[in-house]
Amino acid sequence: MMGSVSLRLACLHVALVLFAQVLIGAVPDLTKTIDFERSAVFHLGPTGAKGWIYRADNFMTTEARQILVTEVEAGSAAEGVLEVGDVLLGIGEEPFTSDARMALGWAIDEAESVENKGVLKLLRWRPVKDANPRKGTREIVELKLRVLGSYSDTSPWKCPKTKLILKDALKVIVESKDMGRLGATALALLATGEKEHLALVREYLHNQKWASPELKISVEIGGKQSWSSGFHNLLLTEYFLASGDEYVLPAIREYAIKTAMGQSGGGTWGHGFAWTSQNGGKLHGGLPGYGALNQAGLPCYLSLLLSRKCGVDHPEVDDAISRSSRFFQQFIDKGSIGYGYHRPSLEIYANGRNGMSGNGKNGLAAIAFRVEGNRPASRFFSKLTASLYSTCEYGHSGNSYTYFWDPLGANCGGPKLVSAFLKELRWYYALTRKADGSFVNQQLGGVYGGKLLSPTAAQVLIATLPRRAIYLTGKGQDKKDWLKKKEVTDTIESGRWRLAETVDMTAQDLLAELDSWSPIAREWIAIKLAEKKGDHLPALLRMLEDQSPQARAGACATLGYLREKAAVAVPPLAKALTDEESIVGMSAAYALARIGKPAQQAIPDLLQAVLDTEEPEQMKPRQQALAYSFGYASGRYAPLYFDGILPQAAKDGNPLDGVDRELLYSAITQMLNDSSGRTRGSAAYALKFFNRRDVAAMAQQIHDAIKTVAMNYRMMDDGPRFRGLELMARFNIKEGIPLCFETFDFKRWGSVMRVPARFQVLQSYAGNAKPFLPHLREMRTRWKQGEHRDMLEKTIRIIEQDDNPPPMISLHDLIDERLATDLSAAKDDKQRLALCRKLMTQWPDDYFYQAACLRKIASIQGAKALEDLMPALSSQNEILHKAAVSLAAELPKVDTDHWIGQLTQAKGRGLAGILDVLARRKDSKALQATRDFLEHEDPLVRDAAIRAVAAIGAAP
Repeated sequence: MMGSVSLRLACLHVALVLFAQVLIGAVPDLTKTIDFERSAVFHLGPTGAKGWIYRADNFMTTEARQILVTEVEAGSAAEGVLEVGDVLLGIGEEPFTSDARMALGWAIDEAESVENKGVLKLLRWRPVKDANPRKGTREIVELKLRVLGSYSDTSPWKCPKTKLILKDALKVIVESKDMGRLGATALALLATGEKEHLALVREYLHNQKWASPELKISVEIGGKQSWSSGFHNLLLTEYFLASGDEYVLPAIREYAIKTAMGQSGGGTWGHGFAWTSQNGGKLHGGLPGYGALNQAGLPCYLSLLLSRKCGVDHPEVDDAISRSSRFFQQFIDKGSIGYGYHRPSLEIYANGRNGMSGNGKNGLAAIAFRVEGNRPASRFFSKLTASLYSTCEYGHSGNSYTYFWDPLGANCGGPKLVSAFLKELRWYYALTRKADGSFVNQQLGGVYGGKLLSPTAAQVLIATLPRRAIYLTGKGQDKKDWLKKKEVTDTIESGRWRLAETVDMTAQDLLAELDSWSPIAREWIAIKLAEKKGDHLPALLRMLEDQSPQARAGACATLGYLREKAAVAVPPLAKALTDEESIVGMSAAYALARIGKPAQQAIPDLLQAVLDTEEPEQMKPRQQALAYSFGYASGRYAPLYFDGILPQAAKDGNPLDGVDRELLYSAITQMLNDSSGRTRGSAAYALKFFNRRDVAAMAQQIHDAIKTVAMNYRMMDDGPRFRGLELMARFNIKEGIPLCFETFDFKRWGSVMRVPARFQVLQSYAGNAKPFLPHLREMRTRWKQGEHRDMLEKTIRIIEQDDNPPPMISLHDLIDERLATDLSAAKDDKQRLALCRKLMTQWPDDYFYQAACLRKIASIQGAKALEDLMPALSSQNEILHKAAVSLAAELPKVDTDHWIGQLTQAKGRGLAGILDVLARRKDSKALQATRDFLEHEDPLVRDAAIRAVAAIGAAP
């Protein structure tokens, strides 16, 4: 339904002008003062000048109406016309009435036309030297630029200007002989399809160690391997497919197989691989550092697809492609591809203040799915990429990825789509193109971001799209994938909603647009509709029943942005949580969070939706949304820009009061078992409100949440660990102290946040932590000064000074209380025994509870409990195993000789368990028997024998 908005948005430029005139008073007038801190630097294109331009908090220059000249390059068009300190006020006679930077870019583009003969007229203000107050003179000046002509409507197809830009850019690359940090610039040479450039790439690759037939890559341990594997193999595969040079085939095979082996089980890569040395020797475990990094992972995925085209046939490669394909398909129709395991993004600042999550990743996904042959997926990502032209400057760690990958991704939708996309960026390209034909990286807001990928190479890739010489630029593209004119128009117009001024639009106009194909456009429209005066609730509630899932999702989003004014919508939104379309259920979840405290009544519906949701892949975007709505609390990194219902409702009491406990425990258990650290952390927020019975009911899950590191989204994996430790400290549970030390994890990423959290927990335990003071004092060697050292000293001081701490309890004590309640209906020991055994089968994964049942059985049966204890001695679970060892060692009428006799009959874990029993008994008569197993072939048995010999030998 985007067609109806095109006429209204045609007035966007004029509306922005009027809007900016209102704001101009808040922007510094550079003709009055320049005495303030200025750090931003903006390139002013082939003029050869640079300038300072006012930017708002969003890093954009939308409100700027002046440009302060800060540098003039010698020999440039600006030399002799502009000086440092000049202020550019406008184009020709007209002052800037819109974004000065954008206006200058468009003006440069127009000046380079044949008609304008390269003449750029500027309204210059030159200050009078040493004048106080500041004053100056206005003058219209002319800069003579090179005539390049005008872009064609079909650019880069049939476009003379593009051909000139290509010629200049190629000359710069060839003369520099710089192929880029990761060889990405060489891809641009391949894209020309010209023999001379193919020869240059051949020479380059034949001189690189990373391209040699002897290349060997480790999956055990390494550094930022994913970056080199992805980018290097992209170049190698494209080169082989273009040249047939078999010299690179061994390296391609090595890269492909080892990259596949280094993939995480979730289908992602991080800066590095999922190293086997950090995953118990197993492949496809968790990623190091803060986990998945799709900016590095997508090139890996694409390189595997191209490796298969090069003839690499290996099950690891096939499986890795399948995992990645399934992972990235989870973003379709839901939002932009995130940093890693981040939710499908709907915001500009998706990775903190500086990072729109797309940043080239949607474009990469479009290419990958096109190469894989997944037409619907490629189509969605090519459209999403093309629609986000107004966000291209944003990008975590810099926007060079965006300008490198996104034109190639938009190209997957065909010539009309990529031409329309590039047309929106002509002003930007004019400002980043130097007179020598090279292109420069423009930092976001003039201050933020690196420049990994060459913007000059990116322009060569754009200009060679019509040639389709390599897969990145459309080789093998099917015309059936190309968007028609109407679809292209709708795609581009969906991107205008971010900056659209809707003063002259009615609420009904906006309601009619809520069914946009674009999840991000729906979000932008929802925000603007929610700002409209009037009662939109009846129409939005009706739209919740619309046949279009996009309309239903748009209605949910708008209700969320109405905040508490949409309280009446909570019941229908709660119903929408289980909508058959995930985009509706997710939008409903986020809406309830934004409505806030009135949505507290929907907590049971949220929990039930968690249990009813079935998602086969690890990321589970719908469960993410439900978890975030339930218990997300704003944090330092990658904020979601809303809090969950629990943190908001907690201001007025315990938000879990009255919530059905069976439902609560089941849903929290499912979320705590999620592979995502942030999903688990959102669920763990509920632990803040647990009472003693809640802790007893979920002791196992709480303990596991602390002990087990999340497989994915590791930058947020300390949430459940800290919440669990915080809860244990609140109830003086003794297991919390050793768990606290166990999870300091000094070598893992995130210690800057994790360490203070652990000190906070230990301070709560105070004097009860005195036995662990030696461990704390040892930490003094880690920090000589600073925040961590100060917190360490404070923690030691609090513990040392507390001589009367409250008594501690064990998790086992709480479980024993729970079991006593469960056994209260039993009339005698016979019934209690039967019920204990039944309960053990009902709770096979609750090892604390099983241990409690064994304690009860042993207390009733004595030596006859041996039959119940023996299976537990073989348990892989540490909690149950330790409990069984302790009980077995103390059974009456079962002496050391009995256990020595069992050594000849047991195997594996059972044998190790018996050795642990003998270690516990510390009877010297078992010393020789345990020594016999010190050389056992099973490492579990050997370790148990070592413990037993040490314990018995040390006994008095």
